[in-house]
Amino acid sequence: MSKDHSEKGSQDASQNLANYSLRSNIKAAVGWTNSALASLEEKSDTASNSFVSRLRVLGLQIQPFVKKSAMMYESRKSYGPLIVAGTGLVVGGVVTLKRGRLSGAFAGALSGTATYAVTYGIDSFPTRFN
Repeated sequence: MSKDHSEKGSQDASQNLANYSLRSNIKAAVGWTNSALASLEEKSDTASNSFVSRLRVLGLQIQPFVKKSAMMYESRKSYGPLIVAGTGLVVGGVVTLKRGRLSGAFAGALSGTATYAVTYGIDSFPTRFN
């Protein structure tokens, strides 16, 4: 019985040793993974901060052009007839050269109507029953 007991004791000792080494290996792997993830997060934050700072500078440079474009867009109704006629003529002319007179006339009328709707809004579109 002492022989079985000693064999069982040595098996327990070897199993404990295996469990200890497995646990220590798992702890080491978790530590390495955590340090790698921390390093990756730090580099990602650095890149993100660099990108945001460059984007902020770009935004400050573009801001005057955006304001000017917004002012021009608000004054679009002042140039409405020119915009509608110019769009109709350009689109109609290009389609006429490629497809023929009838297709060009239809495309010019359709693009002029669409430009009118975009310039003045659909609510101000003329109807017969007003």
